[in-house]
Amino acid sequence: QAELVESLKERVKNASAGEKEQLVKQKLEAELVLLREQLERRNLDLALRDEREDLLRAELDELKESGSGEGSNDIIEKLKALEVVYTAYHPGAGHITMGSNDIYQYAENPISYVASKCFVTEEHYRAWLDHYDNPCCRYRESDGSLCGKQLEKISSPSEFELGSDDRCKAHAVGNE
Repeated sequence: QAELVESLKERVKNASAGEKEQLVKQKLEAELVLLREQLERRNLDLALRDEREDLLRAELDELKESGSGEGSNDIIEKLKALEVVYTAYHPGAGHITMGSNDIYQYAENPISYVASKCFVTEEHYRAWLDHYDNPCCRYRESDGSLCGKQLEKISSPSEFELGSDDRCKAHAVGNE
């Protein structure tokens, strides 16, 4: 697809006015296919990450329940002795590394843990995540419909201002 887009760009440069419109349309369609493929890959990556996280959480719960003192603590102690470091990726925080002491806290509530690493509240981080995934105006009209105007994406949770960065100029807090 990328090669097709490039060849279409070249053909557009050398095309007549009538051909240009058709070639531009083909180029846009090819770019749309590329973007859809990228979105599908990201969605698959997110699904796999969520699945791994669920498996890890279930394994930790099983270890907690399987033994008081000997079973799960032995494994955690062995991992501590081996200086095993755990890594998780979250938008806004990047790759977070944790030692054995933090893994239980992370497994209990990953969003809360990540929010604390970003120096924001869990509620703030969740609002930012919604914005990050779909940067559009979150203002609700009187009929309950969402404004939905596309906004510039704020890439850091600590720079995100609720009521301002999640709203268009017309609906920013104080303007509605």
